[in-house]
Amino acid sequence: MVTTAYQGQTVTLTGEFFSGGQLVDPATVTVGITDPSGTVEQIPTSAVTHVAVGIVQFTWLVPTAAPLGNHTVTWTGTSPSLTVQEALAVTASSSATWCTLPDVPLITGVQVTQDQLLQAGFNIDVAAARAFAVDGTRVGSRDLYWLRMATAYQAAWLATQVDAFNRIDALDISQGRSRTQLRDTAMFLAPHARRALKRVSWLKARSVHIRAPFTDNLGAIGLDPLSSAADWLGPWNPL
Repeated sequence: MVTTAYQGQTVTLTGEFFSGGQLVDPATVTVGITDPSGTVEQIPTSAVTHVAVGIVQFTWLVPTAAPLGNHTVTWTGTSPSLTVQEALAVTASSSATWCTLPDVPLITGVQVTQDQLLQAGFNIDVAAARAFAVDGTRVGSRDLYWLRMATAYQAAWLATQVDAFNRIDALDISQGRSRTQLRDTAMFLAPHARRALKRVSWLKARSVHIRAPFTDNLGAIGLDPLSSAADWLGPWNPL
């Protein structure tokens, strides 16, 4: 499987070392990333993290000017001497959205194209009133989780909606005695995406509590108005 990375963003790369069908730990590991022109960026051993037996990771900050196209990641281990290679596709940052292409089948079981994922991301931008290109780095981890889910669900749904961008905006469809009522988002938003967006912090239903003098204990006026202890608050008038 080809890993997708975006210019100017980070991507976590994983290398697995096998010997005799079993995972093994080399004594040292280095990483080299070869771009389409053949130029190699060598990553030192100190930047590689040991995750488990035979499994190492490296988080690469893709240069903003990194050449677009297929790169080759080469993991080199010593003692034992092992080499592992994987393909890495670097694309323009404008192709990035709230989730990545491998996220969609992982979450939904549906394979989509990069173009369909990007279209879904733009849909979620509109529905969430946040643009990934502008706000992607300013959103909290919890909101990022729900936006990632929403985008994946939207991408899977869009793949089957051949007229998604040609529909009329309708809430009620009637034909004779048959009547169909739709949600306000039914024509452009996937059901699971709508549920995920409802959990995004700035899209949740909110209530405002107005402090009331007799229930919030605001000083003297917070006394029970029916109690004799509050008699002094109002003047007595003779009958």
